[in-house]
Amino acid sequence: MLKSLRLKDFAIFKDITVQFSEHLCIISGETGAGKSIMVDGMLMLLGTRTDSGVVREGASESVVEGLFEIKDKSHAAIFLHEHGFEFNDELAIKRIINAQGKSRVYINGSPSTLSLLSDLTKLLVDIHGQHEHQSLLDEQNHLKLLDAYAGTEKSADHVKLAYTDLIKTIEQYDSLQSNSANLKKEEELLKFQLSEIRAANLKPDEETVLEKEYNILSNAQRLISELNTVYETISGDESGVIVNIHRSLKLISGLQDIDPYLKQYADRLATVSVELKDVSSDLSSYVSKIDIDPQKLNQTEQRIELIERLKKKYDKTIADILEYSASIEKQIGKLKNTDEEIIALQQKRIRLEKELYRDAEELSKARRHAAAGLAKTVVMELKTLGMKDAIFEVRVEPSGKKDTISIQGKDISSDGMESVRFFFSANPGFPAKPLTDIISGGELSRTMLAIKRALVKVSPVPVLVFDEIDAGIGGTTAEIVGRKLKELSAYHQVICITHLPQIAGFGDYHISVSKHTASGKTDVSVQVLDEKGRMEEIARMLSGESVTELARKQAKEFLKYAKEKT
Repeated sequence: MLKSLRLKDFAIFKDITVQFSEHLCIISGETGAGKSIMVDGMLMLLGTRTDSGVVREGASESVVEGLFEIKDKSHAAIFLHEHGFEFNDELAIKRIINAQGKSRVYINGSPSTLSLLSDLTKLLVDIHGQHEHQSLLDEQNHLKLLDAYAGTEKSADHVKLAYTDLIKTIEQYDSLQSNSANLKKEEELLKFQLSEIRAANLKPDEETVLEKEYNILSNAQRLISELNTVYETISGDESGVIVNIHRSLKLISGLQDIDPYLKQYADRLATVSVELKDVSSDLSSYVSKIDIDPQKLNQTEQRIELIERLKKKYDKTIADILEYSASIEKQIGKLKNTDEEIIALQQKRIRLEKELYRDAEELSKARRHAAAGLAKTVVMELKTLGMKDAIFEVRVEPSGKKDTISIQGKDISSDGMESVRFFFSANPGFPAKPLTDIISGGELSRTMLAIKRALVKVSPVPVLVFDEIDAGIGGTTAEIVGRKLKELSAYHQVICITHLPQIAGFGDYHISVSKHTASGKTDVSVQVLDEKGRMEEIARMLSGESVTELARKQAKEFLKYAKEKT
């Protein structure tokens, strides 16, 4: 529900705040008083594009503010939650446009965008008349309205989900199928790499062992030659170090009787002799094990070259290559499943196509059946609204969407097998045309009223604004329009701008708009009328500028009559 509307420095409005009530709110006033400008202000609040021309002469900016009551779990509440807005049953919207034409938007005090504002307010308000902010003039909504009337909204959601699931499956299938050749090449490459690495039979610490082995094999001749020289130097029969130490030990041992102190040197020489004998024995053993083997050296060189080639090829260490080998083994396992995945996806696609076709066909039957009922109901409403020759058709046509899937010769989109458009004609002898082509504000408003009456219990938009609904009607038809607006207001907040007392008399809440001049500038006043004020205003609507006692009497009687009728 729209609780209040503020217009500051907007067109001829200096600064007014209008309080609204639930049910049927009437806005009346003399021609040119500013009623339709109030609707322009609502349009600006709802996100309609505008320019600096709305800024009041002499002001720097125009400000339009609206306060809405939001019911929990309503479409608007869900939208606000999805977009991260916090609110407690109320929603404050502010829009500012400055003299340079720059616009700012605030939703519950937070800066926002014009696009998001427009998406939000489509869930809050429908304005019907000479204006464009009308959900029923958006053909994308016709299908939703038919589903609401038919009670097929859940079925439509189910088809949408089934369509989405099928599209994803087709995309996965096509992707695997198109990449199949590349995947085969990839599998062949990975298999070759795995075979190559396995054939190499790499060991984590192999490089260190090979390096040591290669150094010994490649220097075997030198090692034997030079170590034999060392052996002869230590253990030679005549001039070896050990022989000479023995001679020295014998001499110094003979001198111990002269000076016992020399014994320590004898002991040390004996120790050196023993150590040298051990070294000599170990060197002999080491040299005996050295193998001059060109074949083994060649094998070692080849092994080292293989490892270096693999390291360079894979740009990895041996440990990394072994790890990579384990990973590609897993990848090969996955790639082997590709064919099975393609077959499984193909089977899934066939199953989903059958399910989507079945569900879409059932939905299509329900829609086509409901379309006739909706059209009939709207035509009946139009006749009571003074449009006895009106034609209204709900045309269910093959889907015209670009994104469709062809199943059993039928194009199916996320909306199902069809698109829906409302067609209308007000004049006999003229074929019905798309509702979007209707130009007359009065015809449009009454058509919208008829449709809203047909959808009264299912339309999610809580606030309906009717401007020019009384164009071209009067008398009994005007009274019927007023009564139907009153009935509609049991389910929606209805705001109606009217010149006709037959409509105004059915209001629950009456706002009078008047224009005056102050300090050489035009301004607008807004007044909420009490019962006496309502009677006076309806009397004015009956008689014109000079209100007569007869008009007052007629107004009083009509208000009583309208109350009794509702």
